[in-house]
Amino acid sequence: MSPIRLLRQSFTPYELACIATLAPYVGFAIGALLSATTHHSSALWVMLVLAGTVAAFCLFASTCPECGKSPLRFYLTAAGERRGGEPMGGRAWPERECSHRRTRLDEA
Repeated sequence: MSPIRLLRQSFTPYELACIATLAPYVGFAIGALLSATTHHSSALWVMLVLAGTVAAFCLFASTCPECGKSPLRFYLTAAGERRGGEPMGGRAWPERECSHRRTRLDEA
């Protein structure tokens, strides 16, 4: 079984998108704390690379089960452009309901 399939079975698409959003911040905070306490700047870089890898992995794994759209993307509509988002632009926080098919993304 592939790791992405295993991730999709373990978490909802909304949870994966939340992890992808928060992982870089948490990784930077842990890396900064480690580098400040141990006086090794390599700890910061290791945590940033690890957090970036986790964020990218979760970002590719979090998609709507019906249409495949990411919860972190706007659906391409004129209403989406009027909201201030660029067409298929990124959201600051993932949506709980798919804006394309209205599928609940926070339910297993």
